[in-house]
Amino acid sequence: MKKKLLACFAVMAAALFGMTGCSEEKPFSIYQLAVDMTGLSTADDPQAVANYVAGWMLNNGYVMSGNAGNPIVIEGADEAANDEQATRLYKNKVSELKNVNLDQVVATAIADGEVTVTTTGSIYFSYGLYKGSTVSLMDSYWITVNYAPQGSTTPAGE
Repeated sequence: MKKKLLACFAVMAAALFGMTGCSEEKPFSIYQLAVDMTGLSTADDPQAVANYVAGWMLNNGYVMSGNAGNPIVIEGADEAANDEQATRLYKNKVSELKNVNLDQVVATAIADGEVTVTTTGSIYFSYGLYKGSTVSLMDSYWITVNYAPQGSTTPAGE
């Protein structure tokens, strides 16, 4: 009986070791691409435009963060190489954003009734690359988005 009990414990110990002892965590770094609209006017129109733009950026793959459920995770022990890879990804996203007319994106949303504004104005915010859970800023790009009510004869930003 003792031998069977010892054999059973040995099998359980081997199984437990097999599930936990052999798995080795790989080193990794976490990064986030996010918008920072700190200091934005609390008036209704800038807030409506900011919320729309932030949602548009999230839905189009420009926001990649833990809060959005899709942070950038780069495996590897070499932090400098990980930083370089994250920076390349960020710079590619910035290049893509430079080719997007966010003023027109907002104007289309206003025309389609997705955003309602009664004033002409602009919002100014940063799009940044952040590292780790401490959220240290590595790089940022400033973006201005102009808006105007539908049918306005004075385009924002002019």
